[in-house]
Amino acid sequence: MLTRVAALLLAVGLGLPVAGAFPVPAHAAPDGPPQPDLPGGSAISVSMTTQNDGHAVSLLDPAHPAWAHLAPTGAVARVTATVELGGTAIHQWVAHLDAPDAFQGITPADCRGEEEAPPQQVSCTFAVQAASGVNRLQFRFTADHGAVNARADGTITGGQFDWDAGWQVLDAAGHWSAVAGRQTVSLPATLTSALRYVVTNTGDIPFRATNSCDDRLVTAHTRLVCVERGMRPAQSLARDYHEQLRLVDVVGATAEPDIEASIRSVAGSLPLGATSAPSTPDAGAALCPWLAAATVGLGGAVTLVLLRARRRRRRSAAG
Repeated sequence: MLTRVAALLLAVGLGLPVAGAFPVPAHAAPDGPPQPDLPGGSAISVSMTTQNDGHAVSLLDPAHPAWAHLAPTGAVARVTATVELGGTAIHQWVAHLDAPDAFQGITPADCRGEEEAPPQQVSCTFAVQAASGVNRLQFRFTADHGAVNARADGTITGGQFDWDAGWQVLDAAGHWSAVAGRQTVSLPATLTSALRYVVTNTGDIPFRATNSCDDRLVTAHTRLVCVERGMRPAQSLARDYHEQLRLVDVVGATAEPDIEASIRSVAGSLPLGATSAPSTPDAGAALCPWLAAATVGLGGAVTLVLLRARRRRRRSAAG
């Protein structure tokens, strides 16, 4: 016995791990930061999640926001709080979620239960009506009239799903020009051009364009660019273009913007740096100055002939 005690003291003095020497409490949720408000020495852990981008994401890490649609649009965020009891026996319990920043301060209803056999875990789903921006979530769990308590604080971010999508054509100066609506664009046949469409996230919530050239997440104020036809003479671009995109945000909302454009090829070419065909003066307007000049000249000649004839008649009469 003395030998074991001496060995234990030596190991502790050297800082070596000793199996079974001291119990280590499990205070952290498996997918979130440490839970400092859990009872000391308890194996209880708490997690809070919601569904984003097709899987459960933690609401306990403010550095990685989870998204929700705004409540004024009729949306409700589903927040699931799970208490892992870790062998702690309970029978009666109440779970409560405060959302002080929620739309109109609405508090979700409590979740409660009474168990004959002690459960391994307790899970509750709360309906949160998110306001714009960061919404604080304060979870409280009480069992057996206060004998067991646990808590966790998290956040969920309310935002808008919004976008802009359209075609762009490369002009003679090398700039991408937007094609408005279903506009028809005429390009000189020999002009080297290209065509692309651009999808911009003008809202808050990230989304994917699932049937585009790239289904990566498009975050707020960034854009996705897809080249439809690369660099080539405009005569090779000339046709109608139509894309019906499918946008899916991480909360699950969808949109299907329909974008169209028509490219036409015309004879001629553009000077370097021009963005459209040079305008041709109207033929009638160009002819008018010449007609006016000819009319003035003819009138002057007639007047001169008449004056000379009058002078001759006067000289004849005097002679």
